[in-house]
Amino acid sequence: MLAVPASLSQAFETQLNQRNVPDQQRRDFHKWFRFYLDFCNKYGANPKLTASFAPFDEKLQSKGQSETQRQQARRAVAIYYCMAGAIKSTSRPVS
Repeated sequence: MLAVPASLSQAFETQLNQRNVPDQQRRDFHKWFRFYLDFCNKYGANPKLTASFAPFDEKLQSKGQSETQRQQARRAVAIYYCMAGAIKSTSRPVS
């Protein structure tokens, strides 16, 4: 499993805080973020491209992840995209 650099993990945590992600969900958001980066590294996808998410989501589905889990992964990766400048940030909280 790919280790997320501490600086990137801290920046991601700051984004979770700014988006009012509940504390009890943050561990899972970090998990999905780490899984996404690992997936992109393993399959040679650019994690900053939004097109890389669809194959990741398909992989989650093939592994039996629930729709709720996949939605949470989608939200976590969307926060990363905002950090990376791939898509514009929204000011509404993630729940």
